[in-house]
Amino acid sequence: MIVISLTNCPHSLRGDLTKWLQEISTGVYAGQVSAGVREALWQRVCKNAKDGRAVMVYGTNNEQRIDFRVHQGEWEPIDFDGIKLMMHPSKPKLLGRTQDKPSKATIMHTASKMTSAIQNKSKYPRDYCVLDIETTGLDKNRDEIIELAAIRIKNREQVDSYSTLVKPHNPLPQSITELTGITNEMVQKEGVAIAQALNMLINFIGDDTIICHNAAFD
Repeated sequence: MIVISLTNCPHSLRGDLTKWLQEISTGVYAGQVSAGVREALWQRVCKNAKDGRAVMVYGTNNEQRIDFRVHQGEWEPIDFDGIKLMMHPSKPKLLGRTQDKPSKATIMHTASKMTSAIQNKSKYPRDYCVLDIETTGLDKNRDEIIELAAIRIKNREQVDSYSTLVKPHNPLPQSITELTGITNEMVQKEGVAIAQALNMLINFIGDDTIICHNAAFD
């Protein structure tokens, strides 16, 4: 499954996407397509977005089980020890965009500083836990947690891991099974109560720094 979000893009591009995906909200398109079609759609989006912005999120077989692309966005994808995260621009950086256009030398100097900061891993913690949560949907007031997982990193090396399925009160939607590979049979047979799962997770993490994808939701 893929989701594409468009902001300030031409109406012709929006109409083009409806040939392949369903528009579930203004500028938001979702659907199930092959990897080849997905890549072709993203190329069309980047080519025809003009001054607009675009974000694509899709399921894939990696540690996070999702990947994403950004075109002309304010948030920048970065790699953090093999985990893809979004670097949010600071407020001064955003405010600076409303000022006079900087010189080429200033742009190059800023880009060099940002690249060095990203590549210099000494600025990041060496010990932490990476948290991943699977749910039955994206509504935090209605949907349920079906899996809790974490890995412990010491000196930037994985030393331990935790994972447990959680037994939900309601059956899993088919779309979630297709996205996560978790079935109703699995959570009913192997799942534990959410309170028990959370207690085990808290004990596993202890006082470690927590890193997670989509932190606001998780």
